[in-house]
Formats: sequence, C-alpha cells, structure tokens
Amino acid sequence: MAGGGDRVDRFVSWLQEGGVTITRDDKMLTEQSARTQAALYLAARDRLRELDDEPIAGVSVRCQPELSEDYGCTACLLPAFLPFGTDSEGEQPVVPTVCEGDIKGLITCALLGLIEPGVPPLFGDLKYIGEDMLIISNCGGSSVYYAARSNDSKAALPHVTWAAQCQGAAGGAIGYNGAPGPLTVARLIRIEGEHLMQLGLMRAREITQEVAEKIIWGQTWPHIAIEHGVQRDLLVRAVGSNHYCALPGDRTAEVEHACREAGIEVLRLDSDDALADFIAGL
Repeated sequence: MAGGGDRVDRFVSWLQEGGVTITRDDKMLTEQSARTQAALYLAARDRLRELDDEPIAGVSVRCQPELSEDYGCTACLLPAFLPFGTDSEGEQPVVPTVCEGDIKGLITCALLGLIEPGVPPLFGDLKYIGEDMLIISNCGGSSVYYAARSNDSKAALPHVTWAAQCQGAAGGAIGYNGAPGPLTVARLIRIEGEHLMQLGLMRAREITQEVAEKIIWGQTWPHIAIEHGVQRDLLVRAVGSNHYCALPGDRTAEVEHACREAGIEVLRLDSDDALADFIAGL
C-alpha cells in the first residue's frame, strides 16, 4: 500500500474531523489495531483499483476466524466504508460489501447495487425479531450511509461511533443507529437446489431507548430497527438466513422483474398469506 503510514493517519484524522466518536481502550480498539483496520480498508480500495478492468460487482469479506482471530484484527472498516461514496481520499465508488463469505448475500447486494447505482445496499445479521419489528445489525460494520441515508460524510459521520468490538482478538466496530424511512428488504436463499428471493417492503424506525434495550449483544455494532408488519411467528419460521440486505425506498418491482428474468421465485416477506403458504409447502 503506497504511502501507507501517512494515508492511515489521514484516514483516521478524517474520521475524527468528520465527527466520528472514537473510543479507544487498552485491549480491542488500541492505537495499533485502529491503524491496522484503517490499513486493511485502504489496501482493499487499492486492490479494487488494480482490478478496475474486471467486472467487480461486490466484495465478500472472510473475517471470522481468518482475520478476527488468525490475523489478529477484525476488518470492520471494509463493510462500513467500501459501500460508501467518499473517504479521506475523496469521492469513491460504492462497492456492495458483505461479511462471513456470504455469497448469496453478496449476490443480493450486487443486484440491489445494480438497481440503484451509487446507493449502498445494506447488509447485516438478522439480530432480533419482535412482534412488530426486526433488527438488522452487522457484526461490526455496515455501510455508514444508513447513519443518515446519505453518501455525504458531513451528514453521516457525526452519527457514527468506532469502539471496541465484542469478538475477535482485536479491533473496533463501526456503530450507528440507522435513520428511519422505507426499505426494500431482500435475501436470495436456496432450498433443495432451487433459488428463492425473499422480498418485502418495510420501514426503518427510530431507535428509541425502548428499542435499544432489546439490543443485548454487540451494542457497538450498527443497528437498523425495521417494522415488518406481519405475524412474528410466520416470519420467524420463514426466514432463510442469518443475513439480510436492503435498499432505501420501494424497489420491490425492480427486484421482482430481475427475478422473473432469471426464473427465480419470489416470496413476499411482507404478506401473512404468502408466508403461511410458503410454510405450508415446506
């Protein structure tokens, strides 16, 4: 990575000057692990530039345990800033990014990225399902676009935190409470060799103290609380992955069209009837 030390310093300074709340400690987010995480992110950008002639649709990070334990530091800045439109070195291409080597999640995010280029797809763990909402919260980083629904660092960064990760040997998590608004939630799954797109129009809600109290594990992670509008027991039985993806607004028609073209059936996650029929056929 050319100019590594200076570039790392500039990136960390850019976060601080942009309003990110950075909380270092003597075990996880140390001075060294913070610099390592920044260097991993900048190296990933460099590698993508080297592959500029290749049709790169997205990035899948294999962090656990290869980076988080074996290498000794998590790579949480990659899913936070590769799918974001700017960094310390100026305007950047938005690259859909997922974690844990999740290929179907990557395909889903790549599709969403093609539907609305320049708008970062959301990727994260399905962390909680309640009677009226679910919480998507990736394991240490997810596009900071969703902190303010903006690629403008001046809008997003003041709502972002960088603090100790709760897993791995070292590193910090990029956290925020997602901004409210409509979301197209999607996930490609496969059952007995046949692909199925799970899809729904839902709405992110404000994360109040009442909502925050439901977040027991990974408080420093990014969190998006989403009103699902269906019966909880049906949704719990139908979900096909621990990871889900999303895009702002209503893009369900575009996703359904793409699935028709590819011969992929669509299951509407926002319909009790569709969920009940799906469960009955399992």
